[in-house]
Amino acid sequence: EAFLNASDRGVIGSTGYTTISYLNEDEAFTTPFFNSLFGVSKKRTIGDVVESARFAIPSANSRPVLSLVLLGDPTTKILLPDVPKPLSLSADAGNQSANLNWQHPSVAPYGYNIYRSLDGNTFSKINSSLVLYPSSSYSDSGLTNGTTYYYYVTSVDSEGFESASSNIAQATPTNPNPPAAPTGLRVVDLGLGDSLKISWNANSETDLSYYKLYWGTSSNVYTNSQTYPKTTTSTTISGLSTNVNYYFALTATNSSGKESAYSNEAIGKPTNYPVAVRIPAMITDLMVERSGNDLILKWTKPQVDIKGDPITVVSFDIYRVVNQFNYNLDTVSLAYPNAKINVGAVEGENTYTDSGAVNLGNIVTYLVVAKDSNGNRSSASHQPPSPVMTLRIQKSETTGATLIFFDPVTTTIDGKQTNLITNYKLYGFYPITSSKDHISPSNAVSPLNPMLLSVPLPSCEEGAVYCDSSTSPPLFYTVVAVDNRGNTSLY
Repeated sequence: EAFLNASDRGVIGSTGYTTISYLNEDEAFTTPFFNSLFGVSKKRTIGDVVESARFAIPSANSRPVLSLVLLGDPTTKILLPDVPKPLSLSADAGNQSANLNWQHPSVAPYGYNIYRSLDGNTFSKINSSLVLYPSSSYSDSGLTNGTTYYYYVTSVDSEGFESASSNIAQATPTNPNPPAAPTGLRVVDLGLGDSLKISWNANSETDLSYYKLYWGTSSNVYTNSQTYPKTTTSTTISGLSTNVNYYFALTATNSSGKESAYSNEAIGKPTNYPVAVRIPAMITDLMVERSGNDLILKWTKPQVDIKGDPITVVSFDIYRVVNQFNYNLDTVSLAYPNAKINVGAVEGENTYTDSGAVNLGNIVTYLVVAKDSNGNRSSASHQPPSPVMTLRIQKSETTGATLIFFDPVTTTIDGKQTNLITNYKLYGFYPITSSKDHISPSNAVSPLNPMLLSVPLPSCEEGAVYCDSSTSPPLFYTVVAVDNRGNTSLY
């Protein structure tokens, strides 16, 4: 009886929400009220509960009323002590952590339990053992930056009874440091006229949130941007203007909203075809006039390339051979060192005077080749050979080299002469326009006769025409046929 009358005792406890004074129909004990009295886990087992009677009150909307009998030691105290709760809980955010601090209650407890929630409603205990008094702090680590966490603390006495919860405190961990600037930004022209492929190296930060790509038509001036998930390392930007330079930069942002500095700037220009083999259109109206002992050459400057797109021709090379019929630009250059008669470039002109040429021989023949701003050279007559139609590329299973195969070309010049292909030029194309646009031919393959290709080069295998064993082979290949007049086929 003295126990019942003590001022430091609490209310009668139970194994659930049903107590002697619990009225289910009227909800005398609501959940918040019950929790405020007993806390979240305050309990004591005092015996086995058995059902002694069940009956229904005959009234509208009636529900069964359950009468309980407790079977146990009659000396067991069924009143619970009121354990004071912690005071003034605070939570300070760190980098992937939260630091909790609180004040001790008026009566010192044995220790404390820490509870955490992601939504402020459903909490779970996170400490594996009691935080023993007199400690009044706790550090929660391994959290996700940018996510809000909710906490409360309870006191626990020496008998294991737990207090009601403290106030709820919240913290959102943040990383004060931005990620490192992304590296390896690259731009690849897809040859589609309006698209560029962008790729980069992945960042290593564990709290990375996303990448942001910036681009515009002036260096360091970015008028467009797009974000990409942290798992993305490449994308294709479409809707661009053909033959316009675009400048790209990339940043990384972590889950705390901290954005990195710009990556390296990369440049790309959308084109319709690989620039390396888009040679100028051939000169078709070369005329030779006599003026005394001089021969005057006149022609029209090409304005487009072999695909009909605008091109800038910056110079011309003039070749002259005397009393020769079967020749090409390659043999002319080797057998006749003086065949190229212009010293330096014929800059943008469309006429040339060959002084004293009338006295050189019975037959004087000229070839004029146009060169564009990328160094690409046009054909030297009005009809190019047929293109190579069967280019095939595969990886060697034994050496890993890139093997190139193609069939010989049969062509007709002026409707009379056939099979005058003298060599094939193989181009390796690296369409990374921030590096360089013009790629020179990587190999010239000469046939043994007009119909047969050469025996495979010494480094080749499996019947390939050419083997590329470089550690960084081109992304694309193309091959063109060259006839005995120096004309180059379409690719």
